[in-house]
Amino acid sequence: MRKLQDLARIERTLWVQRGVSLRHKIQFAVSRLLLLAGGKSVLWLGRWMKSDNRLGLLLLPEYIDEAVSLVALAQITSADIVVDVGANIGQFATAIYHVAGCRVVSIEANPEIVSILRRNVGAMPGITVVQAAVGARSEERTHYSVRGKSAQGSFLKGRAVENLAGGVEEKSISVVRLADVMAGVGLGDAPVKCIKIDTEGTEEDVLAGCDGLKIATFQIEVDTREAGQRRRIEDHVAMLLGRMPSVFVSPDVGSGDVVNVVFV
Repeated sequence: MRKLQDLARIERTLWVQRGVSLRHKIQFAVSRLLLLAGGKSVLWLGRWMKSDNRLGLLLLPEYIDEAVSLVALAQITSADIVVDVGANIGQFATAIYHVAGCRVVSIEANPEIVSILRRNVGAMPGITVVQAAVGARSEERTHYSVRGKSAQGSFLKGRAVENLAGGVEEKSISVVRLADVMAGVGLGDAPVKCIKIDTEGTEEDVLAGCDGLKIATFQIEVDTREAGQRRRIEDHVAMLLGRMPSVFVSPDVGSGDVVNVVFV
Protein backbone atom coordinates (compact mmCIF):
# COMPACT_ATOMS: atom_id res chain seq x y z
CA MET A 1 0.00 0.00 0.00
CA ARG A 2 2.82 2.45 0.88
CA LYS A 3 4.52 1.87 -2.47
CA LEU A 4 1.26 2.50 -4.33
CA GLN A 5 0.77 5.72 -2.39
CA ASP A 6 4.32 6.82 -3.22
CA LEU A 7 3.76 6.11 -6.91
CA ALA A 8 0.52 8.09 -6.87
CA ARG A 9 2.30 11.03 -5.22
CA ILE A 10 5.07 11.00 -7.82
CA GLU A 11 2.50 10.77 -10.60
CA ARG A 12 0.73 13.87 -9.31
CA THR A 13 4.06 15.68 -8.91
CA LEU A 14 5.02 14.94 -12.51
CA TRP A 15 1.88 16.13 -14.22
CA VAL A 16 1.38 19.38 -12.29
CA GLN A 17 4.93 20.64 -12.82
CA ARG A 18 5.12 23.79 -14.94
CA GLY A 19 8.87 23.67 -15.48
CA VAL A 20 8.83 20.32 -17.30
CA SER A 21 7.61 20.14 -20.91
CA LEU A 22 4.79 17.82 -21.93
CA ARG A 23 7.23 15.91 -24.14
CA HIS A 24 9.57 15.26 -21.20
CA LYS A 25 6.66 14.24 -18.96
CA ILE A 26 5.46 11.69 -21.51
CA GLN A 27 8.99 10.37 -22.08
CA PHE A 28 9.46 9.84 -18.35
CA ALA A 29 6.06 8.20 -17.91
CA VAL A 30 6.68 5.75 -20.76
CA SER A 31 10.28 4.90 -19.85
CA ARG A 32 9.20 4.41 -16.22
CA LEU A 33 7.29 1.32 -17.35
CA LEU A 34 10.58 -0.19 -18.49
CA LEU A 35 12.09 0.71 -15.13
CA LEU A 36 9.30 -1.04 -13.24
CA ALA A 37 9.83 -4.07 -15.47
CA GLY A 38 13.43 -4.37 -14.29
CA GLY A 39 15.41 -1.73 -16.17
CA LYS A 40 18.00 0.54 -14.54
CA SER A 41 17.53 3.71 -16.60
CA VAL A 42 14.77 6.22 -17.21
CA LEU A 43 14.40 9.03 -19.75
CA TRP A 44 14.37 12.31 -17.84
CA LEU A 45 14.63 15.86 -19.19
CA GLY A 46 15.78 14.55 -22.56
CA ARG A 47 18.55 12.25 -21.32
CA TRP A 48 18.82 8.76 -19.94
CA MET A 49 19.39 8.69 -16.17
CA LYS A 50 20.88 5.54 -14.68
CA SER A 51 21.23 4.21 -11.13
CA ASP A 52 22.23 0.98 -9.44
CA ASN A 53 19.10 1.43 -7.30
CA ARG A 54 16.39 1.73 -9.94
CA LEU A 55 13.59 2.61 -7.52
CA GLY A 56 15.34 5.86 -6.66
CA LEU A 57 14.89 6.98 -10.27
CA LEU A 58 11.14 7.10 -9.74
CA LEU A 59 11.67 10.11 -7.46
CA LEU A 60 13.28 12.30 -10.14
CA PRO A 61 10.21 14.55 -10.69
CA GLU A 62 10.23 15.58 -7.03
CA TYR A 63 13.73 17.06 -7.39
CA ILE A 64 12.34 19.62 -9.82
CA ASP A 65 10.01 20.94 -7.12
CA GLU A 66 12.95 21.04 -4.67
CA ALA A 67 15.01 23.00 -7.21
CA VAL A 68 12.20 25.46 -7.96
CA SER A 69 11.76 26.18 -4.25
CA LEU A 70 15.50 26.65 -3.68
CA VAL A 71 15.91 28.92 -6.71
CA ALA A 72 13.12 31.16 -5.40
CA LEU A 73 14.43 31.29 -1.82
CA ALA A 74 18.10 31.78 -2.70
CA GLN A 75 17.41 33.89 -5.80
CA ILE A 76 19.66 31.74 -7.96
CA THR A 77 20.27 32.92 -11.53
CA SER A 78 22.10 31.53 -14.55
CA ALA A 79 25.15 33.60 -13.57
CA ASP A 80 25.53 31.87 -10.19
CA ILE A 81 27.51 28.91 -8.86
CA VAL A 82 25.77 26.17 -6.86
CA VAL A 83 27.77 23.46 -5.09
CA ASP A 84 26.15 20.04 -4.73
CA VAL A 85 27.85 18.06 -1.94
CA GLY A 86 26.61 14.47 -1.91
CA ALA A 87 25.65 14.51 -5.56
CA ASN A 88 24.60 10.86 -5.78
CA ILE A 89 23.62 10.09 -9.39
CA GLY A 90 22.90 13.74 -10.25
CA GLN A 91 19.23 14.08 -9.29
CA PHE A 92 19.65 17.50 -7.69
CA ALA A 93 22.33 18.72 -10.11
CA THR A 94 20.24 18.03 -13.21
CA ALA A 95 17.17 19.58 -11.60
CA ILE A 96 18.83 22.83 -10.48
CA TYR A 97 20.61 23.15 -13.83
CA HIS A 98 17.32 22.62 -15.67
CA VAL A 99 15.48 25.18 -13.54
CA ALA A 100 18.14 27.91 -13.20
CA GLY A 101 20.75 27.21 -15.87
CA CYS A 102 23.44 27.95 -13.27
CA ARG A 103 26.91 26.45 -13.00
CA VAL A 104 26.92 23.39 -10.73
CA VAL A 105 29.92 21.80 -9.00
CA SER A 106 28.70 18.28 -8.29
CA ILE A 107 30.73 16.41 -5.63
CA GLU A 108 30.32 12.70 -4.88
CA ALA A 109 32.46 10.49 -2.61
CA ASN A 110 31.66 6.97 -3.82
CA PRO A 111 33.78 6.13 -6.91
CA GLU A 112 31.19 3.59 -8.09
CA ILE A 113 28.50 6.25 -8.11
CA VAL A 114 30.75 8.92 -9.67
CA SER A 115 30.97 6.87 -12.87
CA ILE A 116 27.16 6.84 -13.06
CA LEU A 117 27.00 10.54 -12.17
CA ARG A 118 29.40 11.45 -14.99
CA ARG A 119 27.29 9.51 -17.47
CA ASN A 120 24.05 11.09 -16.26
CA VAL A 121 25.28 14.70 -16.55
CA GLY A 122 27.72 14.24 -19.42
CA ALA A 123 25.65 16.25 -21.90
CA MET A 124 25.24 19.20 -19.54
CA PRO A 125 28.26 21.52 -19.95
CA GLY A 126 27.36 23.63 -16.92
CA ILE A 127 27.91 20.77 -14.47
CA THR A 128 31.41 19.96 -13.19
CA VAL A 129 31.76 16.54 -11.53
CA VAL A 130 34.34 16.07 -8.77
CA GLN A 131 35.08 12.74 -7.11
CA ALA A 132 35.80 13.69 -3.51
CA ALA A 133 34.69 12.92 0.02
CA VAL A 134 34.21 16.16 1.93
CA GLY A 135 34.70 16.60 5.66
CA ALA A 136 36.22 18.67 8.43
CA ARG A 137 39.85 17.71 7.74
CA SER A 138 42.10 15.61 5.52
CA GLU A 139 41.93 11.99 6.69
CA GLU A 140 41.07 8.43 5.68
CA ARG A 141 37.60 7.14 6.60
CA THR A 142 35.65 3.92 6.03
CA HIS A 143 32.75 4.32 3.61
CA TYR A 144 29.79 1.91 3.72
CA SER A 145 27.29 0.91 1.04
CA VAL A 146 25.01 -1.97 0.10
CA ARG A 147 25.84 -3.99 -3.01
CA GLY A 148 23.60 -2.99 -5.88
CA LYS A 149 22.27 0.00 -3.94
CA SER A 150 25.46 1.96 -3.36
CA ALA A 151 23.80 5.30 -4.13
CA GLN A 152 22.78 5.39 -0.46
CA GLY A 153 26.37 5.08 0.78
CA SER A 154 27.58 6.88 3.88
CA PHE A 155 30.46 7.14 6.31
CA LEU A 156 27.88 6.16 8.95
CA LYS A 157 27.08 2.48 8.59
CA GLY A 158 23.58 2.85 9.99
CA ARG A 159 22.63 5.46 7.41
CA ALA A 160 24.16 3.48 4.56
CA VAL A 161 22.14 0.32 5.22
CA GLU A 162 18.94 1.93 6.50
CA ASN A 163 15.88 0.15 5.06
CA LEU A 164 18.07 -1.81 2.63
CA ALA A 165 18.78 -5.52 2.35
CA GLY A 166 21.99 -6.96 0.93
CA GLY A 167 25.69 -7.37 1.55
CA VAL A 168 27.57 -4.42 3.02
CA GLU A 169 30.66 -3.15 1.22
CA GLU A 170 33.40 -1.19 2.98
CA LYS A 171 36.10 0.91 1.36
CA SER A 172 38.67 3.38 2.63
CA ILE A 173 38.20 6.84 1.11
CA SER A 174 40.31 9.97 1.47
CA VAL A 175 38.43 12.93 2.95
CA VAL A 176 39.29 16.56 2.15
CA ARG A 177 37.90 19.97 3.10
CA LEU A 178 35.35 21.57 0.77
CA ALA A 179 37.54 24.67 0.62
CA ASP A 180 40.33 22.52 -0.83
CA VAL A 181 37.98 20.93 -3.39
CA MET A 182 36.85 24.35 -4.62
CA ALA A 183 40.45 25.53 -4.86
CA GLY A 184 41.23 22.44 -6.90
CA VAL A 185 38.66 23.34 -9.56
CA GLY A 186 39.80 26.97 -9.64
CA LEU A 187 36.86 28.37 -7.65
CA GLY A 188 38.42 28.88 -4.23
CA ASP A 189 37.85 32.65 -4.34
CA ALA A 190 34.63 32.62 -6.36
CA PRO A 191 31.38 33.61 -4.63
CA VAL A 192 29.05 30.63 -4.24
CA LYS A 193 25.34 31.40 -4.30
CA CYS A 194 24.29 28.19 -2.56
CA ILE A 195 25.82 25.03 -1.15
CA LYS A 196 23.53 22.03 -0.92
CA ILE A 197 24.75 19.38 1.55
CA ASP A 198 23.22 15.91 1.64
CA THR A 199 25.86 13.47 2.91
CA GLU A 200 23.79 10.92 4.84
CA GLY A 201 24.62 12.09 8.35
CA THR A 202 27.96 13.91 8.01
CA GLU A 203 26.61 17.35 7.07
CA GLU A 204 28.19 18.97 10.12
CA ASP A 205 31.61 17.66 9.09
CA VAL A 206 31.16 19.23 5.66
CA LEU A 207 30.34 22.60 7.21
CA ALA A 208 33.51 22.40 9.29
CA GLY A 209 35.55 22.38 6.08
CA CYS A 210 33.92 25.46 4.54
CA ASP A 211 36.06 28.11 6.24
CA GLY A 212 37.30 30.73 3.80
CA LEU A 213 34.63 30.15 1.15
CA LYS A 214 32.33 32.98 0.07
CA ILE A 215 28.87 31.46 0.51
CA ALA A 216 25.52 33.26 0.33
CA THR A 217 23.02 30.50 1.20
CA PHE A 218 22.83 26.85 2.26
CA GLN A 219 20.45 23.94 1.78
CA ILE A 220 21.26 21.18 4.28
CA GLU A 221 19.62 17.84 5.00
CA VAL A 222 18.77 17.48 8.70
CA ASP A 223 17.75 14.24 10.40
CA THR A 224 14.76 14.99 12.63
CA ARG A 225 15.58 11.94 14.75
CA GLU A 226 18.89 13.41 15.95
CA ALA A 227 18.31 15.76 18.87
CA GLY A 228 20.07 19.09 18.57
CA GLN A 229 21.42 18.60 15.05
CA ARG A 230 19.40 21.39 13.47
CA ARG A 231 20.45 23.87 16.17
CA ARG A 232 24.12 22.96 15.79
CA ILE A 233 23.91 23.31 12.01
CA GLU A 234 22.11 26.64 12.27
CA ASP A 235 24.76 28.00 14.64
CA HIS A 236 27.57 26.87 12.31
CA VAL A 237 25.85 28.37 9.27
CA ALA A 238 25.39 31.67 11.15
CA MET A 239 29.11 31.69 11.91
CA LEU A 240 30.01 31.08 8.24
CA LEU A 241 27.58 33.74 7.00
CA GLY A 242 28.48 36.22 9.70
CA ARG A 243 24.80 36.76 10.53
CA MET A 244 21.71 34.90 11.71
CA PRO A 245 19.98 33.50 8.60
CA SER A 246 16.31 33.19 7.74
CA VAL A 247 15.32 29.51 7.90
CA PHE A 248 12.92 27.57 5.65
CA VAL A 249 12.09 23.88 6.14
CA SER A 250 10.60 21.40 3.67
CA PRO A 251 10.37 17.58 3.47
CA ASP A 252 13.27 15.79 1.83
CA VAL A 253 12.59 13.84 -1.36
CA GLY A 254 11.35 10.34 -0.57
CA SER A 255 11.89 10.45 3.20
CA GLY A 256 9.80 11.18 6.23
CA ASP A 257 12.66 11.26 8.74
CA VAL A 258 14.84 13.98 7.21
CA VAL A 259 14.07 17.51 6.06
CA ASN A 260 15.77 20.05 3.85
CA VAL A 261 16.58 23.25 5.72
CA VAL A 262 17.39 26.32 3.62
CA PHE A 263 19.38 29.12 5.26
CA VAL A 264 19.29 32.47 3.47
